[in-house]
Amino acid sequence: MSDVKFSEEREFLSTNVYCGLLSGNLKPLRDYIKSGYDIDVCLAGLIADMIDENDNLPFKLQLTGKKGKSGWGDMRNKQELHNQIALHYLRMQNSSGDGSSAGVLEDTMQRFNIKKSTVYEALKKERARAYDKMESAFRGCMAMALYARYMLEGEQDSG
Repeated sequence: MSDVKFSEEREFLSTNVYCGLLSGNLKPLRDYIKSGYDIDVCLAGLIADMIDENDNLPFKLQLTGKKGKSGWGDMRNKQELHNQIALHYLRMQNSSGDGSSAGVLEDTMQRFNIKKSTVYEALKKERARAYDKMESAFRGCMAMALYARYMLEGEQDSG
């Protein structure tokens, strides 16, 4: 393929990509990428602006899940998923400043493409895990205190 034809094809596809993005059609972008062309700085900037929901553009780019699909495939470790959900929720709640959960639940549901009940289940399991850790640490402290008391009593008896 000659350089001129290659350049003309790229220019044609690039124009289609800009028109497609500005009209809400991602197929020209897909075709452009699958043709092996590099994304230039202007196109990358437009895509970034659409992801950032720039008010001057008619459309925004946003991932949405398919109905009935969690987006996690056959994730073998459900505990890891619950940990990530709970961690995200708690971080978002703490970063809200006032500790409120307004919007945090919706954000978590959207980010992981899950139902409200899954978020609550993850938080419940995280709280139970945290409680178990606290209880274990408490038992350890009690054992140390009893041991220290035993040692002190032994010193008083011999002294």
